[in-house]
Amino acid sequence: MAEKLGELLIREGLIAADQLEEALRSQRIFGGSLGSHLLQLGYVDEDALGRALGRVYGVPVASRAELIAAPPEVVALLPPEFSRRHRALPFKLEGHRLHLALQNPADSLAVHEASFLTGFQIVPHVSPEAVLRDSIAYHRRGEPAAATPAARPPRREAPPATTRAEPAAPARPRPEHQTGPVRITNPVLTGDPPVGLATGPVAIPASAERARRHSPALAALGRALASARNRDELLGVLLEEMTHHASRALVLLVRQGQAVVWKGEGFGTVRRRPALPLDAPSVLDPVREERALSFGPVAMTPANRDFYTLLGGRPPAVALVLPIYVRRRPLVVLYGDETRADSRPPDFARLRAVSRLAAWALEALILRAKILRESGADEGDGEK
Repeated sequence: MAEKLGELLIREGLIAADQLEEALRSQRIFGGSLGSHLLQLGYVDEDALGRALGRVYGVPVASRAELIAAPPEVVALLPPEFSRRHRALPFKLEGHRLHLALQNPADSLAVHEASFLTGFQIVPHVSPEAVLRDSIAYHRRGEPAAATPAARPPRREAPPATTRAEPAAPARPRPEHQTGPVRITNPVLTGDPPVGLATGPVAIPASAERARRHSPALAALGRALASARNRDELLGVLLEEMTHHASRALVLLVRQGQAVVWKGEGFGTVRRRPALPLDAPSVLDPVREERALSFGPVAMTPANRDFYTLLGGRPPAVALVLPIYVRRRPLVVLYGDETRADSRPPDFARLRAVSRLAAWALEALILRAKILRESGADEGDGEK
């Protein structure tokens, strides 16, 4: 299906061949659907991707607005485990016909299972992976089903209610940052959305996202990352970047099953280096679940409570978690939070670009160190 989708988008002039190749390379490295990578790279917008998927599968398209507005009693017709396993969400009931949005509407087993579980005739629709993930997370927030390992998919969804990703939200005193489309997955971020934050995220056109990805500020960040001579310099650049997205910021290193604070801004004096275990429910669930970007309210789990006590200051109302993966392994976590629930979501398009640049910069440092080590060279050796 990936080839068909790509060919269709090229034929309709929505993407270029080199853009498809870049998205396919990203998909091979990180997994996930081709459409999600095209969205993340800013080459298509959500609506265009949905229309293309509808043509590929030959079924109607379920929009983000339709899924977010689904009545709770309709969503409840199928158990959370089914939604997460099949990436599917019921959103409308008309007589004996249940309209079901699926990432893969050609999955006849999922359609038959839904019909068996509900007793209704299933009308399949298609939605982009990110739209379904966010919508499932929104409707299933606070439900304990994901705590059962057997029922947990590779990536657990959580409420998109307060995403920095795509909601139109109240202003926050950082005018240089704007909102953008994103996957609004959430770290153990549960409960009702804070007052003042939109619950229905909206997409930004791909052209606008591309323009922002090539902004002078992002170019400056790229130069700083490329010129970093060692790990600490690189992490310092990333910490400075996070201070533009949140009032309080941390850089954490993933080591031996836990994330250890490297440095932070806005937390005051920290007496010892706090760490969060990755095997317990916490604000860093996105790392364990291999999610790309999360934002939302923070549940005070035992691990979170201990962590924020060590950090000092007020517990956050909302938190941003941006894991940095190198060859699918989480090495660094960028974290930011706000103590006010009505804080404006940050610039998600930029954060996605930051994630890519940081991953490449980290990998470049690793490869550089490997070259020096394997060759027996010292950094100071060689001609000047």
